[in-house]
Amino acid sequence: MHNVANQLQVIHAEIDSKGQVKNLQPDLLEQKFDLVVSNPPYVPSLDIPKLEPEIALYEDIKALDGGHDGLNIIKPICVFGSNYLKPNGSIFLETNHDHLDKIKEWLGICGHHMKLKLVENYKDFNNKDRFVELKLVE
Repeated sequence: MHNVANQLQVIHAEIDSKGQVKNLQPDLLEQKFDLVVSNPPYVPSLDIPKLEPEIALYEDIKALDGGHDGLNIIKPICVFGSNYLKPNGSIFLETNHDHLDKIKEWLGICGHHMKLKLVENYKDFNNKDRFVELKLVE
């Protein structure tokens, strides 16, 4: 209907702690992106034992554990975005319900260097902060 398949390229990649992408075709790093979307591990390590029991049964803990503050992968994604987004490009991230202030604080310290701005926060069905949109501003 809208030829989305011809306008969208989905890339699955791993990112290291410095925002460098691993296992990605080199030619893909020669371009800029309009959008980065991620559901990274975001649960703070100390909260993992407090998760609902069924989560431990069905989820890979590595897919949940975001390190001591839950931002161990979120920060590198932001670094990647600051280097590979087109002007006004966006990053959409699923986050922990208490990350909004942490992300604002971190961007206050590093955001000007990366030229990223928090533009929107979205709530989940339980009215908890759950998703953020960051934009590259030049």
